[in-house]
Amino acid sequence: MRVKKSILAATAVLATAAGLAGCSNGGSGTEGSATKLQESSAQEITDKAAEATKALDSVRMAGQIYSEGERLQLDMALAKDGKCTGTISMGEGTAEVLNNGTASYMKGDEAFWQAQSKGEAEAGTFVEMLKGRWVKMGGEQGADAGFDSFCDLDKLLADMDSDTSTKATKGELTEIDGRQAIPLVEEDGKETTTVYVANDDAEPYLLRMENEGSDEPGVMDLTDHNKPVKITEPPASEVLDLAELGAQ
Repeated sequence: MRVKKSILAATAVLATAAGLAGCSNGGSGTEGSATKLQESSAQEITDKAAEATKALDSVRMAGQIYSEGERLQLDMALAKDGKCTGTISMGEGTAEVLNNGTASYMKGDEAFWQAQSKGEAEAGTFVEMLKGRWVKMGGEQGADAGFDSFCDLDKLLADMDSDTSTKATKGELTEIDGRQAIPLVEEDGKETTTVYVANDDAEPYLLRMENEGSDEPGVMDLTDHNKPVKITEPPASEVLDLAELGAQ
């Protein structure tokens, strides 16, 4: 049994959503004073944000997106060493996910596994076997399922690059979670994409990305940059190793 691609496709959506990347929880030190970044062009801000983000070792992404027509709620902390932890909610179901750097694990509730096994001949058996247990999907099985890439921050950051032909325009300074932010707005027909970059010369990170009017609207906040990702290993007695069961 494999996790649906609709869940895993969120990786690609996140890469697009975080096209500039990043947010720091530290104070910006820019309140009440102008910054060089504030006076820069939209393209220059994009370039600086992309460069700053690629240097990050960890980040937390939380928000709501649509993938293949399904609404996904995510709250994930990811690190470049492959570690990650957080939750994914889809419909009525929710799953905890983590990667300790060598293997991936997922613990879904009954509703989550019912959604994943819909249409499979042995759906009922799978749901009873998997619900409430940590399912190990590391190694060859994890790679085959595509789950490991979900926690691949290196790959995510590598996909973040500036667009030399950006059509974004700067908006008026605003605040995101108490921090000054520079909105960069790009409109394409009915679709509007807005990224909010911290008004900080030292750390011009992305604070939020919003997309409205498209087939896959959503909002994603980025926080906890360079904050260590702490992993709590699941008890061995609660782990079900799919590789050992020969699950496909």
